[in-house]
Amino acid sequence: MNTPTRTTVQRKPSPEASTAMKKPTALSAADQALRAAFEVAYERELSQSSHGATPQAALHAAAIACRETLARRWAATQAADAQRGDKAPVRRVHYLSMEFLMGRALSNALAALKLTGPLEARLAEHGTTLGDVLE
Repeated sequence: MNTPTRTTVQRKPSPEASTAMKKPTALSAADQALRAAFEVAYERELSQSSHGATPQAALHAAAIACRETLARRWAATQAADAQRGDKAPVRRVHYLSMEFLMGRALSNALAALKLTGPLEARLAEHGTTLGDVLE
């Protein structure tokens, strides 16, 4: 019986594959603002809770940081609309969500604000994952 032989090829890991070899990238202003808002909210959450660093504390802190980021962007949009005035009327879309899955709602908000990556990095620094927080 003829059995095919397997040859194992060992490859060197590429520099892109190793996170230890990556140079730290400069954070954008939005990432820095999210990081600061999350840090303040997380510290406040930990100081008010007797349970310590739990995924629920991280969820609450992430939601607060997301809300603050959204409020800042909304205020900037309102200011830009007011400055533009009647030259370019603005269309508005109103949306009412009856969703009560808080993790899912936060996940959707983070995706819409393009903050999923920065928040994942921030949570990793605190020893938790976004998946654990959203559960």
